[in-house]
Amino acid sequence: MLLRSIEIQDISPSESMQVAMEQQAAAERHRKAAETQAAGNKQAVVLEAEGIRQSTILKAEGIKQSTILKAEAEQEAAVRQAAAAVSLAEGTKRSNELLAEGIKVVDGQSALNYQLSK
Repeated sequence: MLLRSIEIQDISPSESMQVAMEQQAAAERHRKAAETQAAGNKQAVVLEAEGIRQSTILKAEGIKQSTILKAEAEQEAAVRQAAAAVSLAEGTKRSNELLAEGIKVVDGQSALNYQLSK
C-alpha cells in the first residue's frame, strides 16, 4: 500500500487558538504598516535634503554668474572710459596743433588774442 497525498477537509481550531492566530495576523499587519510608515518618512527626509541641496547649488551658481557678469560690465566700462580719455587727449592735441599753426601765420597772434578775450 502506497500513500500519495492526504487532504484535510475541515479544521476547527479551538477558540484560544483562533484568537491567537488573529492576534498574530494583526501584529503582522501592524508591523508591516510601521515598516511602510518608516520607509515613507525616510524617503520624505531624503527628498527634502535633496531639494535643499539643489536649491543651495542653484543659488551659488546664480551668485557666481552675477559676479562674472558684473566684473565683465565693469571691465567694459573701464575700457570705454579709457578709450574716451584717449580720444579726448587726441582731440586736444589736434586742437593745440591747429592753434599753433594759426599763430604762425600773419596776424595769427591777433586772432589768438581775440579768441582768448572771449
